Amino acid sequence: MADSVTQDIRVEDKFALATAKLRWQAEKGDMLPLLFEPTVLTRVDYPTNDLKLVQSPVGSRAARQLLAEKKGTFDIKVQYELPVAKGDSESSIVLPVPFGVVNRLSLTLVNLDVDVLSPQAVAIQRDTAGSNTVATLVLLPANDARIAWKPRSRDVKREKPVFYAEISQLYVPAAGVIEGGHYVSIGQRRGN
Repeated sequence: MADSVTQDIRVEDKFALATAKLRWQAEKGDMLPLLFEPTVLTRVDYPTNDLKLVQSPVGSRAARQLLAEKKGTFDIKVQYELPVAKGDSESSIVLPVPFGVVNRLSLTLVNLDVDVLSPQAVAIQRDTAGSNTVATLVLLPANDARIAWKPRSRDVKREKPVFYAEISQLYVPAAGVIEGGHYVSIGQRRGN
């Protein structure tokens, strides 16, 4: 298991482009799963004198793994692409990188204003940067963490208050007397 896994993922339309940084303390002969299929590995940086990249199954799943040829602490950088799964109300990705003791994720959703959610998240902080949604997540140590996003629900904090007044009057003339009724309603609505 890696000591820490820090990922930076940028979602553009139908694909997620990611960079994962892993810190791994290994004994000679240890193996670390790096990426599970069907992810496309685009680049990997690791100390080639100490580690070897191999393709071998982990359980029933195909994976790329690193084999430690020497004892030590290693910093590994992996870049990969994966497709975004689109559902009726939300879109999602399943992280192909195995978990570490500490798991952090920075997610940028290009040109989307959405809520981000994950059942494996300990904490989610969501912000906007221009037209993008940017979320920082701290995840539980679990494989196959699912990150989803859906259109934002109404946020009244971002809406400007609009005040209004409605006045209704009714006059009934009678012989020598005029009767009148007044109804005043004052309220506040939220709007853009």
